[in-house]
Amino acid sequence: MARVQYASEIAQLSGSTGKTTYSKTHAYFISKTKSAPGSVHTFTRTVSQANQRVQFGQVSALWKTITNAQRSAWDAFALDITKHNIFGASYTSTGFNLFVQLNVNLLNISQATISDPPDTTTVGQMTSFVMEASSSTPQSWNLQQEGSSGTNPTSYMIYMSSAQSVGRKYCKNAYRYCGYYNDQSSFPFDLITYYLNVFASIPWGSKVFVKLIPINFYTGVSGITLYNSIILPALPVNVEELAELFTFNF
Repeated sequence: MARVQYASEIAQLSGSTGKTTYSKTHAYFISKTKSAPGSVHTFTRTVSQANQRVQFGQVSALWKTITNAQRSAWDAFALDITKHNIFGASYTSTGFNLFVQLNVNLLNISQATISDPPDTTTVGQMTSFVMEASSSTPQSWNLQQEGSSGTNPTSYMIYMSSAQSVGRKYCKNAYRYCGYYNDQSSFPFDLITYYLNVFASIPWGSKVFVKLIPINFYTGVSGITLYNSIILPALPVNVEELAELFTFNF
């Protein structure tokens, strides 16, 4: 599947040409290759993808239980929020889509779902973060936040990449959801368990990309995604040096 931005000569395409089908969502024009009749997809979903499907089902079922007045309130709330797709074009979502997005965010950070649209879209968050590596503490990657995210309690969804080449400058599709932490957690916050639960081994001598998505843990509203990366040293030659500390300073 590909997202498409049409030039001025073509406003949009709809339908199929050969094996390609064109359609439109609220945010994008999409082109995708049609599956052959009777074909079977053999890909295996990750644990995170399977969890997302379960959460989407839970939240979709919750939408059916709220009142018509609540649904209308979500539709009005959606019209007041302007979003932008990857091409910079603005669009508005539907009340249902925002309801699902915010509640799935809340489920991802183990918070209660909401039935009414939030009163605020404010998310307290840091403006940037840096990462440092040292060898002083055995077998741990520590996330250390400096300062406060403000008065709005915030959780950060943590995404880390698989091992990447040291020369790579940008990462898009290699991120995996590894967990979350609250900005009121005790620090330093150890990340190594989260990474190893997803990737199974430490990628010594490689680069790891990290992104953090701030989530207001009362409303599910997300803030500005933060990005950074770190180059891990080569595999140490003795047990003492093997215990690397990765300190994430915020």
